[in-house]
Amino acid sequence: RHTRSCLVSWARSTSVNPDVKIFIGAPAGPSAAGSGYIDAAALEALHVATAATYSDVYGGIMLWDTSNSDNNDNYGEVIAAVVHGTGSIISSTPSVATTGAHVASTPSPSPSTTGKAKVASTPLPST
Repeated sequence: RHTRSCLVSWARSTSVNPDVKIFIGAPAGPSAAGSGYIDAAALEALHVATAATYSDVYGGIMLWDTSNSDNNDNYGEVIAAVVHGTGSIISSTPSVATTGAHVASTPSPSPSTTGKAKVASTPLPST
């Protein structure tokens, strides 16, 4: 928490770039880092809370790395939809499952039996 307040303070008053943004950095899969991986719903909740609290300096989410995202049901695509406001994991209906570059509608808001992440088409509130 101390680090976050220091970064926010730096972005708001010390940085020479008035348009500086701070991003959440997260592993794109369980094997991308020794620790720190959280599922898409938890990362969405963190994104929403951070965007609401620090909207003036918050830039979004960055993930490492692409191969881990590809091996994690295209986690990056799911998170991109959350950040861009075109999808939500924690919203209940309607939902779509993302696979590769294709988005397919699904009739049920329940988790997919194949383990694919679900993204609801209801946009997140803008901050």
